Amino acid sequence: MSVNLKKLWLMTCIFSASIFFVSLANCQEPQGNSSVQEAVPTQEATPALETTPIQETAPSEEAQTEQATEWIWGEVVSVDVADNQVKLKYTNEDSLEEKEFTVGVDSDTAFEGVQSLLDIKPGDNISVDYTVSEAGVNLAKKIAIERAEDTGLSLPEAEMNSSKYISPY
Repeated sequence: MSVNLKKLWLMTCIFSASIFFVSLANCQEPQGNSSVQEAVPTQEATPALETTPIQETAPSEEAQTEQATEWIWGEVVSVDVADNQVKLKYTNEDSLEEKEFTVGVDSDTAFEGVQSLLDIKPGDNISVDYTVSEAGVNLAKKIAIERAEDTGLSLPEAEMNSSKYISPY
């Protein structure tokens, strides 16, 4: 029985090797002068394709807004309800300088943590998603506020107890 298994194994190996070498020989490209010639398409043999020019369309206003949305976080310095503007101070990441930033509010601005511009107070920490118009005007798309008094803790304690805070210990 073991002799038959050895013969079967030997025949399987020979068969596998022969398939491998035949496949390898068929995969190689002909070199030099060969009797195999590549077919070169001619203009007569290739039918003319009719092409329709693609009309370029401008991206939708929503797509442009999504691409240009920026974000800033800072402390409210003042709220001008008459002009629908909020001025905040923030720290520039590159220069570490404290700067002021003014953003406009319109009827499309969404609020989180407050109902409207009237509820925003100097000293509030706000996060603003905004876009910049072609005229250079900053327009708020979303304003989110988290006040320390909402939690009954001081601001550092509120930040440490928020779900965003991860202790290094």
